Amino acid sequence: MGDSFSKKWQILFAISIGTIMVPINASIVNVSLPTIATYFVASITSVEWVLTAYLITLLGMVLFFGRFGDSIGHERLYLMGLGGFAITSILCSTASSLPALEIFRGMQGITAAMMLAVSLGIVKNSFPKHQLGKSLGIYSVAIAAGLALGPAIGGIIEGALGWRFIFLINVPIAIISFIICYRVLVRNQPIQVKWDISGTILQFSCLCSLFT
Repeated sequence: MGDSFSKKWQILFAISIGTIMVPINASIVNVSLPTIATYFVASITSVEWVLTAYLITLLGMVLFFGRFGDSIGHERLYLMGLGGFAITSILCSTASSLPALEIFRGMQGITAAMMLAVSLGIVKNSFPKHQLGKSLGIYSVAIAAGLALGPAIGGIIEGALGWRFIFLINVPIAIISFIICYRVLVRNQPIQVKWDISGTILQFSCLCSLFT
């Protein structure tokens, strides 16, 4: 039993630094919206979709990817999400138009949902019961810190390097987390699950209606 938890702290570290990018990117772009609006000669109302597109796809796809993770394995889905997050971050940083940036941010939200949907389960399964409270507490602090630090990080990076680099900061973090996760996570076998496609569509539709 002890051997099955031997890499628990490595897993917690890798999952925490990977998943912290999800809340950071929910707020890191806030302070840069006026700069992005000026760059693309667009109104603030239009540029706000850079944030909204990310949040809609993130929140709308979490339940779907939770079930999808049960199907193919939480660890596999998390690695897919990490890789996709790095790729979509690069795409966001190279967007040549506002619509392209909004589309890439929506794609980034999908990959963020992949990670967020299964990260807590991975941490939970990596620790024995007597250490579960401590591990989940550390994980929760990482999520809360990411949300709180996002605007400050975004302001510093934008001021020093420009708004495009607020997305590129994700790339080295994702790579570090991916390397550690790839080495320490045990990929479980896929299982048969029951899909709730109608529920996923309904949830996504309700979220979209709130923003339109």
